[in-house]
Amino acid sequence: ERARVLFTAAVDGERLPADVVTDLSRRAARAPVTLAARIRPDGSPVVERVSRGSPGAAVEAEFARSALALLGGPDSHLLRRCRAPECILFFLQQDPRQHWCSAGCGNRARVAHRHR
Repeated sequence: ERARVLFTAAVDGERLPADVVTDLSRRAARAPVTLAARIRPDGSPVVERVSRGSPGAAVEAEFARSALALLGGPDSHLLRRCRAPECILFFLQQDPRQHWCSAGCGNRARVAHRHR
């Protein structure tokens, strides 16, 4: 829900609510992630992400980190709200003509338009 508030503000060109950004930042830090390395029997290295905390906290933290990374990243200007009726999803626009998050939503939107 907090990410939705931020995405909506970003898509609408509004200022991001500082309290929501702070909350997501706290959630992102609840399950810190680090890298751990080990050597395989054949001598090759394996580097894995290791998360501290419960599995639920790790999932919530990773989602919060991803939302913050998207909003602060180079693709943030591509974030759009799906225009299909009753869809609540956001997507990254890959084509200037893209208005929906999926082909299914595009089909529903075209059908709804024809029935008006």
